[in-house]
Amino acid sequence: MVGLLAAIGLGVTFARPAFAQKPDTAAAEALFEEGRKLNAAGNTAAACEKFAESQRMAPSAGAALNLGVCMEKQNKIASAWAAFMEASALSMQAGQAEREKFARDRANALAPRISKVVIKVTNAPADLVVKRDGIAMTKAQWNVPIPVDAGEHTLEASAPKKLPSTKSFTISGEGTSTEVIVPDLADAPVEAPKTQTTTIEDNGKALRIIGIGSAIVGAGLLVTGGIFASSASSKENELNELAGQPNATWDPDRQTTYDDGESAATLASVFLISGGVLLAAGGVMTVLGFAAKKSTTTGLVVLPGGVRCAF
Repeated sequence: MVGLLAAIGLGVTFARPAFAQKPDTAAAEALFEEGRKLNAAGNTAAACEKFAESQRMAPSAGAALNLGVCMEKQNKIASAWAAFMEASALSMQAGQAEREKFARDRANALAPRISKVVIKVTNAPADLVVKRDGIAMTKAQWNVPIPVDAGEHTLEASAPKKLPSTKSFTISGEGTSTEVIVPDLADAPVEAPKTQTTTIEDNGKALRIIGIGSAIVGAGLLVTGGIFASSASSKENELNELAGQPNATWDPDRQTTYDDGESAATLASVFLISGGVLLAAGGVMTVLGFAAKKSTTTGLVVLPGGVRCAF
């Protein structure tokens, strides 16, 4: 016991016990040795970082004790107390009674000097996240005294559909108790729909193209209808000439001529009517197309729940 007390008074580091090889154990040992060198050189802050990382990789009573001594030198009482408590538990598991008692006594000696903070949460919205110094707190840590080192600290609170809040607080002296209230979070503003519009200049171009095309097709049908009409008229004249001959009789040739004339007349009617309709419609569409001065606006509305098109 006397040896241990002398060690902490003189700043001598504690040896780290040997471990069976595990993941990160070799790296943890290297960090531990580097921490001892830095501590011996008087670089306490850097030594603490090495001991802390070594302890994170492969927890041991030796690393925890050195970390506790290091933190106490920096006046980080809460962190030192936590390190000594961890060293006590690890020593007990390892059956190291003297080291366990030393670590427990050091933790007990620091206990009255520990400052505590109560993070007060009252009207907590759904899925509230509270962070102290960038680390999320569990709900179990809300509204209870938590050991904290002296100095500047930050408190962040956030929740869905709420405006986040950030505040700073200071812990001064030793053995103090501070209450920090998490403010009620204001509702986040509802984002207004965003509209993007695109104007398409048409000016009746499509209507003109369709109209001219229809007129051309209609004219073609009229020409075709005229040809069939001419053929039907020719067949009719031929039949009239045959009918005027002496002793004229109705023979198969006259029947064929008659049938051809009837077919030509029917086709002439179909083509002439269709062509006339298409020519007239095409003319109207062409006129309207040239007269059109029209802009079409297409809108893309971005809503919170999706996208909607508007014309």
